[in-house]
Amino acid sequence: MHVKIVSKQLDLLEPLQEMSSFRQVEMAEDLQATLDADVVIINSLVVQHNDLIEFFTQKPSKQSVFYILSDDEDPQRNEIITNVCRSRNITVIPPRMTAKQTAEFVIRKLFPDVGVRHSKAVAFFGAAGDVGTSMVSQSVSEMLANHSNYKVMHLFLNDSMGTYYTNLRESEDLCLDEIKVELFSNVLTPEKLLQTCVARGNLYLLQAPRYLPDIRYFHPEHVEQLLDLAAQVCDIIVVDAGANYSLGLTIGALRSVPHKYLVTTQQEKPRKKFERVEAQIFKTLQLRTTDFS
Repeated sequence: MHVKIVSKQLDLLEPLQEMSSFRQVEMAEDLQATLDADVVIINSLVVQHNDLIEFFTQKPSKQSVFYILSDDEDPQRNEIITNVCRSRNITVIPPRMTAKQTAEFVIRKLFPDVGVRHSKAVAFFGAAGDVGTSMVSQSVSEMLANHSNYKVMHLFLNDSMGTYYTNLRESEDLCLDEIKVELFSNVLTPEKLLQTCVARGNLYLLQAPRYLPDIRYFHPEHVEQLLDLAAQVCDIIVVDAGANYSLGLTIGALRSVPHKYLVTTQQEKPRKKFERVEAQIFKTLQLRTTDFS
């Protein structure tokens, strides 16, 4: 398949070129240059949706068109754009996706039978704070490690240090902060990741960032990197993603981990908090509560 991309996001090229299903992937300067392509991917920052709809009204019937929404737009406006595009058989790609996630979204849409990435990973999210997300997720990790021969990595990807249920020696007071430079520079190795974890038998725990002001520098693509690296040295990955859905770490876990579990209680507060998250965040990211178990 021939793919053309109308975008200033050049990092989309590489992950799409790595897909064996595409024989040619290239950038296009405008919509007119995409007519000979089988698949067209367009960024809303480059082409307004009105121009898109007008141009592809007479588009070739076999051409697959994808439109990447911007996070800069108002959520209600994005919802309108999504509905208009769907009525024209144009597939909308939600905002705040990494380049790899965008490529995977396109592949899954075109080829639904393709395997799921990060299939080793499972994530636990809280409907609100203090519902027991860390306790439940760490208990699952410990049970898996204690009753199997699997090597399990537990990632605390939230605004809480984690390992509250593990006694640490002074030499074990390591966390994500120790490897953030390598992570941000994309030079972190699987071995260094493993060394930064607190080891208990075949269970490896990576604590969340210690310094809260710096947590804003962790983005969804960093979660993707951690999962890729962890998968090279561990058999199972368990993520404690917490309940702060404005964090890049939590958004990254929502986007990257295929198996998601929601931890809640019977109280009214968690229900109301999660309904608010669903209305204000999930809707914008085109996530569904049915994605959770």
